[in-house]
Amino acid sequence: MNEIVKLVPHNMPPVELAAHTQTAHNLMKRRVGRTMRNCMSTVQLIPQLTQADTLEELLQMQGAVMRRLQQQHQAWIEGCTALVHDYSQIKQANTMTKLLEQQFNLFANFGQLMNAQITGLVGLQENIEVDFGYWAHQKLNP
Repeated sequence: MNEIVKLVPHNMPPVELAAHTQTAHNLMKRRVGRTMRNCMSTVQLIPQLTQADTLEELLQMQGAVMRRLQQQHQAWIEGCTALVHDYSQIKQANTMTKLLEQQFNLFANFGQLMNAQITGLVGLQENIEVDFGYWAHQKLNP
C-alpha cells in the first residue's frame, strides 16, 4: 500500500484517494450482495424449472445475452481490422515524427478498443445480474 501512496501525486488530497477507494469498495460490496441474492433466488427457482414459461423466459434471456455478445464480438473484429489497417499505414511514414505520431495513434486506438470491450462486457454482466434478479423476484413473488 505504501508503494501505491508514493505513486499518488503529492498535490492530490488524501480525501480524493480515499473517496475513490470507498467508491470501488461500495460498488464491489453491492455486486457481491446482488450475486448472493441471485444465487439464493436460483436455488428457490429450481422447482419452477419444469414449467414451460420459466424455461421459455430463461431461453429468451439467454438469447438476448448471446445477441449482445455477438455485437461485442463484431465490434472487436471491426476494431482489430481497423488496427491492422492502421498498422499497415505505419510503414508509409517518411519522417520519424510521422512514424511516432502513427505509432502513438495506433496505441491510443488499441486502448480505446480495449476500453470499449472491457466496459461493454462488464456492462453486460451487470445488466444480466440486475435483469435476472428482477425476473427472479417477479417469479418468486407473483
